[in-house]
Amino acid sequence: MPPETADDPRWARIVARDKIADGCFWYSVATTGIYCRPSCPSRTANPRNVQLHETLAAAKATGFRPCKRCNPDGISIEEENAAIIAQACRLIEESEEEPLLNDLAKAVGRSSSYFLLQYVAGDYNCLHQDLYGEHVFPLQVAILLSEPDRDFEGGEFVLIEQRPRRQSGAAVIPLRQGDAVVFAVHHRPVRGARGWYRVNLRHGVSKIRSGSRHTLGIIFHDAK
Repeated sequence: MPPETADDPRWARIVARDKIADGCFWYSVATTGIYCRPSCPSRTANPRNVQLHETLAAAKATGFRPCKRCNPDGISIEEENAAIIAQACRLIEESEEEPLLNDLAKAVGRSSSYFLLQYVAGDYNCLHQDLYGEHVFPLQVAILLSEPDRDFEGGEFVLIEQRPRRQSGAAVIPLRQGDAVVFAVHHRPVRGARGWYRVNLRHGVSKIRSGSRHTLGIIFHDAK
């Protein structure tokens, strides 16, 4: 049995049909010739026949067809959130006065808590990049609104650097209530022996063990 499938932590998320994993990775099934989201409601495949893919493009490259039940080619949670945020930004720009949070949330069909990133026990945010739209601002900000060890346990902010020809490096950023972290959306410059090169970055939040964690995320892609 291929260890990269059956022993991969992502396989457990497929078995659990974990919707939080949607958009983090995809998988294909050789016996049926389809590729799926992790939350696909179809019967769980034999891991011997499953291949995991980090991107949708990699899943499509297998030549298999998209699953009709989970529609892996459909709009992702990230794309849906990006569209909502873009709509909210337009409303703010077009308003003569800064709109109230409740009014803004109602206008885009969401609750006011939607604009504050909230995690409760068992939640986490898989490693990702907030890349969408025609233009991407190189930096973004996350501000912790809750107090660790009082309001929640776990939930560390994690940055991963994917360095060429080397193992990826992880950094856990310690934050207290009110602290902000400014980080690169896509990649950052690093000086090596042969000059400057780009290091690819991904960020996420580790699993919340207890309590509730609130964060304000600021992404500048739609700023004018």
